[in-house]
Amino acid sequence: MRELKRTLDAKAYPLEVTKLIYCSRTVPEIEKVIEELRKLLNFYEKQEGEKLPFLGLALSSRKNLCIHPEVTPLRFGKDVDGKCHSLTASYVRAQYQHDTSLPHCRFYE
Repeated sequence: MRELKRTLDAKAYPLEVTKLIYCSRTVPEIEKVIEELRKLLNFYEKQEGEKLPFLGLALSSRKNLCIHPEVTPLRFGKDVDGKCHSLTASYVRAQYQHDTSLPHCRFYE
């Protein structure tokens, strides 16, 4: 952030972007940004002839990403988080090692 501030104060462009953080509340907005990033990186690759060492990563909530059949029907984030925790907590996974009949998340690890 300091590097960006110094660059903006100097009314110039940064020589190197080491980190860019973009936040949004909605999944469609995040999808749009990732698609634009993909297009931008493809454009740079065509212009420069090589790939940029840049990693784009989209993060979302369990509510949007979880595929466990007991969790996906839940509609509210707190319910999803609670159920997910009850299936993935370290003590639950430790108990499952001794008793495989206990509920757990097979997708977690």
